[in-house]
Amino acid sequence: MAQLAYFRPFLLTLAACAATDDGKSVDEISMDTGIGESPQDSSGEDSGMDDETGGDTADTGLPEDSGEPEDSAEPDLVGEMTSFSFRATHNSYSGGVRSDILTQLNNGVRGLEFDIHDNDYLLLGDYQIGHHTPGGEVDHSGFNPLSNHLSDWLNQVADWSMLNPQHAPLTLVLDIKDNLTDNYDFQSGNLAALNSTLLSAFGDGLHIADGEALPDISLLRERIVCVLSGDGQTRELYKRDRGENPSVALNAQGQVLAVHDSGTGFLWYWSGQMNQDGTVKWLRHGRYGTGEDPAVALNNSGRFVTVHKSENHDTLWAHVGRLDAGGEPVFSTSLEYDSGVSPTVRFIDKDSDELVERHLSASTGYVWSWSVSLAPTDLVASWTGNNQSQSPLFNSAQDGDLFVYTSGHAWAGSDTLLYQTATQGPTRIRYPQLCYVEVQPGDSAELSHHETYFFAASAGDSNAIDSWNGFGMIRGWGFDESHTSNGLLYHYPASDDPFSDWMDQWCIEKACIE
Repeated sequence: MAQLAYFRPFLLTLAACAATDDGKSVDEISMDTGIGESPQDSSGEDSGMDDETGGDTADTGLPEDSGEPEDSAEPDLVGEMTSFSFRATHNSYSGGVRSDILTQLNNGVRGLEFDIHDNDYLLLGDYQIGHHTPGGEVDHSGFNPLSNHLSDWLNQVADWSMLNPQHAPLTLVLDIKDNLTDNYDFQSGNLAALNSTLLSAFGDGLHIADGEALPDISLLRERIVCVLSGDGQTRELYKRDRGENPSVALNAQGQVLAVHDSGTGFLWYWSGQMNQDGTVKWLRHGRYGTGEDPAVALNNSGRFVTVHKSENHDTLWAHVGRLDAGGEPVFSTSLEYDSGVSPTVRFIDKDSDELVERHLSASTGYVWSWSVSLAPTDLVASWTGNNQSQSPLFNSAQDGDLFVYTSGHAWAGSDTLLYQTATQGPTRIRYPQLCYVEVQPGDSAELSHHETYFFAASAGDSNAIDSWNGFGMIRGWGFDESHTSNGLLYHYPASDDPFSDWMDQWCIEKACIE
């Protein structure tokens, strides 16, 4: 990350110098790197491969500055996004005749694609750009970032957006090359971390998808629209989570902690914040151990206790923890405290550190209880007064007005995790939907039949491209001259040769928006 602190001001300084050398003031800077002049072809013919094979990585410099920057968004630009087409690139990081990212943007490209990997995320604290491998076919010439870190490339796009007010919406496709769902928490690079990376780069410039259709294009000026492509399981579990036996706890500050088991012996959590309208913004997600049938209690200081049964035996285990400032649960090591099944736990008073645990005897079915007291500071609890109880088990699936459960939802399966409040109907427990999720040929029904606004296939897959006409935004990767006369609709003709004469002519005929 040390490079990033240097790179961004250096990039802006280069732009300022270029502008002042041409007689423009710094206030007129628009990152002009040669609008109106096409880079020369140095990479040969487009392969057109359906596997999205990247282009050549020839060293291509910036064209000469052609003068004053232009406001590329038409002042009367209104209408549905599906009424417009945008010049787009395939494997945008690969250079060659594409040139660098700034040249692409300054020459009217409004559809970019970055392939991303999670290799070494724990070490780097960032994802990496690359085709089949991190750094694969990545061009670092021209004004492209010198690293493969995703954040550096996103920040460059963000800087360009800031310096080009009123630009038409810029769609960024992230082609996820690895399964991010096997990154078991934020620190290891799960989808919460990807969301955080996007927000850190784009801030208010990011259009929040929120599972809703795209608004009128006039409302998307100066906005970045993010689309998740690539790994199917990652896309599915961005839109919903799966699990069994969910439990939830809510405190007076609106902090929420939910736990569930996977059905295969693993324990998972979601933490979040309840809003005034009864919705929950889920902040963190992760795996915290092994077991089944978990339950959770949370007090007003953000301290919690979770209990669960072993996945293999009728033994009962507990964790003590706290929510940190970012909403991430910090867990103690697990402690075996009894034998039994169906453990439940509650704070006596949410302003206290005193709890009651109740569970069933595996042999008799009677209720037994423990008194639990948290240590003042450490993640430690004392367990005393183990007695048979006449009281029922606590309802672990509900705390106040907040209720969690599993059920089918739209096209998702019956193991979908849902929550409900007094003012909010059945709602998926899932990551904040900053991005849209792309549909591709062969996708599952839950991907292809719910919240479907972006579609993509090889540009030559005429059956898929034609079947999506009228349903959303269509991207055809590997778009080349042979596809310009096939009569199909492409909103994003993602080309390896975006500034060729035939591409220019296609964009003139389709009135591509810049």
